[in-house]
Amino acid sequence: MAQQAGPDGVHSLLGLAGAVPVLLGDNVGTTITAILAAAGGTRDAKRAAAAHCCFNLSGSLVCLLALPWFVRLVELLPPEGEELEIIARQIANAHTLFNALCTLIWLPLTPLMVRLVTTLVPEKRTE
Repeated sequence: MAQQAGPDGVHSLLGLAGAVPVLLGDNVGTTITAILAAAGGTRDAKRAAAAHCCFNLSGSLVCLLALPWFVRLVELLPPEGEELEIIARQIANAHTLFNALCTLIWLPLTPLMVRLVTTLVPEKRTE
């Protein structure tokens, strides 16, 4: 849809501002595959899935709240040109930027993530 011309024939039917929320939804959607893969798995597998969920859900929420600024930041990245010609690259850039920014935000917060994940998936009690 992003590469399809809109009614004016020049701009994208979806546009970057419309494609970014879809991209964020894709990131949220991948959390279910991690949860399903960890179901019935070890405690560490469940913790990895929980960390993946926390990472993607928090990042998507922040980007959604800052959507106009995030879109503008993506537009500042190369390439430049007609929207229909570069929209696929801009979407790829948005995805890369999303993951890079989330990583930069969460990296110093790793101890917090560990506490959060161990709270969500606690040690089993042996009685």
